Amino acid sequence: MRDATANEAPDTVTEGVTPPAVGVTSRVTPTDRWSLRGRLRLGLALLVGLLFASATTTLAALRQYAAASAEVARDGDLARRARALGVDAREQYIHEVHTIVLGDRSHVTHHNEWAGMFRVETRRLSRELPEDRRSLDAIVASSLTVDRAFRQEILPAVDRGDRAAVRAAHDRAEAAVTEMIRRADALGARLEARAAVTRRRADRHAAVAA
Repeated sequence: MRDATANEAPDTVTEGVTPPAVGVTSRVTPTDRWSLRGRLRLGLALLVGLLFASATTTLAALRQYAAASAEVARDGDLARRARALGVDAREQYIHEVHTIVLGDRSHVTHHNEWAGMFRVETRRLSRELPEDRRSLDAIVASSLTVDRAFRQEILPAVDRGDRAAVRAAHDRAEAAVTEMIRRADALGARLEARAAVTRRRADRHAAVAA
């Protein structure tokens, strides 16, 4: 009689035999590949969008900087020309004084040249600065007052040798010249202040574009 253990089924794991390894890495399916591509495309689209937004902001800042810089240059030029009105008024007055001191008409031509330049430039500025037209018209009116006093009062009094009449006419002309210079300097100061504000705005735009 055979031993009963001989009929028992052999053990499924044989000692010394290594079982097949179980896989630990899952297979990449087509769906997974499309999902990865989608994320990459989305990231790229976001990056492009950010770059475009940054470029748009920079371009807008550069345009604003260019516009502000042009405005600064314009205001600076207008301020310089407004200040120059005071110089023209002083030159006009100097030739009136020379006429009085010398007692002749040797400086009349020079006086007329400066008076003409003053009025031409003042009217030109009046067209370029409509918001300051009233102030510039007042400057022109003062210039006409000075010129009228010179032609109608000072010169005839000089020709007669009437020192008292010359003095009285000169006092009136001097007051008008002082007012011309005050108004011209005030206009130049306002334009310089406006240019300074615009320059600060241009600097801010430049900082954004940098």
